[in-house]
Formats: sequence, C-alpha cells, structure tokens
Amino acid sequence: MIGNVFLSDAGEALALQVAELPQEEREGAVAAFESAHPQTFAELYAAVTDAYYATKEVAAVLTARASLGPSDAAPFDPRLLEGVRKERRGKRRL
Repeated sequence: MIGNVFLSDAGEALALQVAELPQEEREGAVAAFESAHPQTFAELYAAVTDAYYATKEVAAVLTARASLGPSDAAPFDPRLLEGVRKERRGKRRL
C-alpha cells in the first residue's frame, strides 16, 4: 500500500523503484514495466488514477472548472439542424 492505494506486490515494487530514480529515467522505467507486465500495469494505472481524482485538491479544481461552463443548458432548438438537413438531403448516409 502506498498512501491510500493498495497495490500488487509488483505494482508496489515498481512505485518504490521509480520513486528512487532520477526524474529523467522514470518514464522509461514505467514504459518498460508496462511492456513487461501489461495486466499489472493496467491495474496500477487504474488504482493511481482513482486515488488522484479522489483527492480534495483535484476535486476542487474540477469543480471550479466545471462551474465555468454553462450553468443551465438551453432547451434544444430543432431549427439549429435545418441547415444540416438541407445540405445532407439526398446524399448517401453511412
């Protein structure tokens, strides 16, 4: 377990090994691990991603960014599609 994330033995070993590497070597070490252990890497990636997005700091940033968007979606206006329908009429649809 690292922080609040439970990792497999291989995942924990990778995390500890990467943490001790110089910054410029970390990406290569992780890529090599991913190639050698794709299933374990996928589990590790999912655990780290879940842990990251569960932090209060990241949740606050995401909430702030979401609040910058439209607060109330306007009702759909079918007239917005008139130009598309006019241009596509008679053309082959895939």
